[in-house]
Amino acid sequence: MVTNYIEARYDMSNIFSKGATMSMDHTAHNDYLAEPIAKIMKKYRLAGKVLVINADQSNQDIEGFGYADKKHLRYNQNPNVLYPSASLQKSMTAAMMIQIINESKFTSSPISEDTPIARWYPDLNKGANITISQLLTHTSGIVDLKSERDPGFIMTEDQAIQATVNRINASKLSLNHFYYDNDNYILLAGIIRQETHISYADNLNQRIIRPLKLTQTVMWHDLDTHGGTPAVSYRSFGPWQYRQPRTATPQLMSYIVGAGNLYTTPDDYLKFQRGLHNSQILDVHGYEQLTHQPNRPNNGYSGGMYHRRHGKLKKVYGYLRDTHYRNWVQLSSDSQYGIILFTNQSRSSMGVKRAAHEILQLFSDQFDAK
Repeated sequence: MVTNYIEARYDMSNIFSKGATMSMDHTAHNDYLAEPIAKIMKKYRLAGKVLVINADQSNQDIEGFGYADKKHLRYNQNPNVLYPSASLQKSMTAAMMIQIINESKFTSSPISEDTPIARWYPDLNKGANITISQLLTHTSGIVDLKSERDPGFIMTEDQAIQATVNRINASKLSLNHFYYDNDNYILLAGIIRQETHISYADNLNQRIIRPLKLTQTVMWHDLDTHGGTPAVSYRSFGPWQYRQPRTATPQLMSYIVGAGNLYTTPDDYLKFQRGLHNSQILDVHGYEQLTHQPNRPNNGYSGGMYHRRHGKLKKVYGYLRDTHYRNWVQLSSDSQYGIILFTNQSRSSMGVKRAAHEILQLFSDQFDAK
């Protein structure tokens, strides 16, 4: 059984549609994409949850496939199943940073994207040469090969941020171009803490989760009280499925503050993406700041996502080290078209991206293949 939310009228006229126009009656069976999506998920041996968004038909079609937890016979179609956000959380951290920058304009100590982070990290090597914008775009030069390793114990936010500073100071590596590293966003989480005098988790609840009513989005340490069920991740080998069961350890989740340590669902993540540009989280100016940072590299990365095709497309891939969770999001800039795919069983990142593109091709040819 699958869950669908589809209306009858289906008008393919937007640039993200293939151009056909048709009417369909879904009053009896709301399943026009369920069968082809199921075939694609099976083809790539994927388990997880898919949310397809097509504003031309006022449609949000969400499908769950396979087991969320095979041992306990829990299925991904269950709306209470939660998935690690992995790097999809970075855009939440970035949005909060933009909020704080703009709030500071009315204080005696304003900050901007160009403020050097030595202001908050006086002991960080080269902190005087790194700006907030460079953290937001992964162009800080920071290279930390241990930025996503289980530390062996559960850290507080303060411990995780200080450990990040220590790792950066101990590293001899540095680049002068784009390099994707969790440390950039862990440092942003630390700035958010220092500027607001409350924890990153409290900021997330106050600035993102509550305003958007994200009932299925929760920090890792609140899972027990939330009541949601985290999916177990698996790997598929050839015809064999649900092998190597793994979950994200509390130790790892505590380590990557602001860079991938919450759980969510495709539905909630869509609400967040739309909240970025409908004035619930950011206004028009704030969204422009988020997506067009001064240090944005040629690949279009800014504020937690890659922005392509002259700003018409945004996308992000998420993965947690030593697990099999893989998330892939590709949306139009207004979040009215696209896909949010959370998988808890996969073979590779390429398989997840290919499956997502084939699903998108069911109604649009305007999205990237990877």
